[in-house]
Amino acid sequence: MEVQQRVVPVAINRCVSRRVEETYRYTDLVPVTTPRKETLTFYTCVAREVPYTYTVNVPVLKPETHTETFYTCVARQIPYSYTENVPVTTWQKQTETFFTCVARQVPYTYTEMVPVTVSQKRTETFYKCVARQVPYTYTEMVPVTTPQKRTETFYTCVPTPVAEQVTCCRLVPQTVTDPCTGCVCVVCRPVTETRTVTRTVLRPVAQTREVTINVTSWKPQQRTVTCTVYENVPQTREVSVPVTTWQPRQRTATRTAYGNVPQTREVSVPVTTWQAQKRKGTRTVYENVPQTRQVTVNVCHYEPRQRTASQTVYETVPRTREVTYNVTTFKPVERTGKRTRVVYEMVPETINVTQYDCVSVPYQTTIKVPVPCAPAMSSAAWACP
Repeated sequence: MEVQQRVVPVAINRCVSRRVEETYRYTDLVPVTTPRKETLTFYTCVAREVPYTYTVNVPVLKPETHTETFYTCVARQIPYSYTENVPVTTWQKQTETFFTCVARQVPYTYTEMVPVTVSQKRTETFYKCVARQVPYTYTEMVPVTTPQKRTETFYTCVPTPVAEQVTCCRLVPQTVTDPCTGCVCVVCRPVTETRTVTRTVLRPVAQTREVTINVTSWKPQQRTVTCTVYENVPQTREVSVPVTTWQPRQRTATRTAYGNVPQTREVSVPVTTWQAQKRKGTRTVYENVPQTRQVTVNVCHYEPRQRTASQTVYETVPRTREVTYNVTTFKPVERTGKRTRVVYEMVPETINVTQYDCVSVPYQTTIKVPVPCAPAMSSAAWACP
């Protein structure tokens, strides 16, 4: 066998896409607002008086007789002995030393500062205020206003359409067969799709214009004025001033000095001593003697009494009122739109394909086939070649 190559035309189908614009119908849910009246129940707090009974403990005084023990103070005389110290005064002679104040004259010397006033001439400096005119120059900034042209940028809002992808939901009718009854019915099922919506957006656009504005600048100008300047001019003069000095002078004087001179004398002084003496006396002792007596006291105890009063109870009472509010419902509205979809088609096409075939080629060859010998013949006649 040998392999042979050949070109064979083959018909194939090629998928080609194309855009098709079609008109479709969809259901748009439009909100519809309708006023609805309903009866609203609300609760109001109402106060009312409710009587109630309560128990009060009332104090009650009840006289009771008790035996009480009290103590009486009783006085009685008791004799006792005691020792008393009695003062005894005796006169004794003693020698005492006393001091006598004696005055005597004592001379002393002291230094006294005596003021001495002398007239002296001195030169003093004083200042005299002198006024003089002095010119001076200063710079003054003068405002100068000049009109200038400038370019300013302002923004203008330009409406621009903008396309956006909006996801909306529409109801698509579908035929559904009930598996139990076999009835065919149409059911609207929501389908979410994306559509292109164009909205207008105001975008700021920059523009320029030339305006004239007043610009104020400061221009320096030289000014010259005369001002009065006051100066202190030093001057001298001779004056006579009294000068007082202190000069020491020696003085002599006498002063009285007092001194204590000791002297002795004999005096009689009373001397008191204490002597112990035995005494007897009586003292009064007070004792508390217990006694009993019958007394009547008021005992207070509490008895329960029933009272009736009223209290304010607040209750929530339901009330109704009619209110009107807006109810928004969505109403399906059939709309028509255009959309572009991609359609894929199969286009027949013939192409050349190289094909390889295995072909059987005849050829000749010699083979040897074994042949069996006959048994009835002699070996010489039927000898195998």
